[in-house]
Amino acid sequence: MPNHAFPASVLPPKNTTMKRLLQTSALALASLLFASCLQNETTISLKKDGSGTITEETLLGAQMLAMLEQFSNVGGEADAAKKKDPVADMFSEEKAKTHAADLGEGVTVVKTEPLSKGDSKGARVTYHFDDINKLKFHLGDAVKNAAPGDTGDAAAKKDKTPPITFTYSDGKLVIHMPEPKKTEKKPDVADDPQEAQQLAAMKQMFADMKMSAKIVIEPGIGETDATNVEGNTITLMAVDFGKLVQNEAKFKEFVKQQPETPEAAQELLKGVDGIKIETKREVTVTVK
Repeated sequence: MPNHAFPASVLPPKNTTMKRLLQTSALALASLLFASCLQNETTISLKKDGSGTITEETLLGAQMLAMLEQFSNVGGEADAAKKKDPVADMFSEEKAKTHAADLGEGVTVVKTEPLSKGDSKGARVTYHFDDINKLKFHLGDAVKNAAPGDTGDAAAKKDKTPPITFTYSDGKLVIHMPEPKKTEKKPDVADDPQEAQQLAAMKQMFADMKMSAKIVIEPGIGETDATNVEGNTITLMAVDFGKLVQNEAKFKEFVKQQPETPEAAQELLKGVDGIKIETKREVTVTVK
C-alpha cells in the first residue's frame, strides 16, 4: 500500500493501456495477483513515554497461495527436501529485520507468527520502537517487502516519497504526512472492445483486497484534529477495494491513471465509499 500503499505490484505495468494488460510478463501478472489477493493492516501503538509497537498483519488469498505452491514445486521431486514453506519464507525473520532497519533507529523485531483466516494465510509481524520521533513509516512497506519479484532494489528505494514521521514531546504528538505527489493526468485512450472484459477481470481480482494503516494512542486521546478518529484510534489510510470496484467510473480512472505513490492514489480516491484518507499534512494529538 514501495513506500507505496499502492506499490507497483498493485497496478498494471506503467505506461500500458488496459489493451496491453494481458500481454504483460508472467512475473508482472504474478505481482498483480499477489497485490489483489491480499489484506494488509498496519497498526502503530504509542505509549505515554514515546515508545511503542508496530504490528503488520498480512493475509494472502487462496489464489496467491496456490501460485506460490506451484512456484515452490518447480524444481520437481528431486528437490523436495530443499523446498521451503513459501509463506514462511515471504515473512521470514530475516526479512522482518531488514524492514525494521528501514523503519528507523531503535526499531527491533519482537516476533513473527503465522496468521490464518478461512482459506487465507499470512503472518503477523510485531516490531518495537524506543522513540516515535525516530520512526520513518512508509504506507504499504509490509506489502512491498513481501511481494514476489525484485521490488526492493536500490532504484526503488531511491525513488521513495518521504515517509510519515512523528514529533512527540510533553504529551503532544504531531503526525507529519508527506506532501502528495501529483500524478500527471494521462490522455484518454480509444475505446477498446476488450476493455469491458479486462475491467471486469480486474474488478474480480481486486474485490477482496483491503489495506489500512492506523495509530492507536494507548493512554487515550485528549484532543485531535485528525480526519478519521474512533475511540483512541486514528486511521491514516483504509482502502476497501471491494467498495472501490463498485464505483466503475472511479475504478476505471484509478486503473488508467496508475497513481505511483500512496499520496497520489489518496488524491485520486478522495470521497469514494469504503475509503478513509487522512488529508491533512500535519495532524496533532494530545495524549491523555
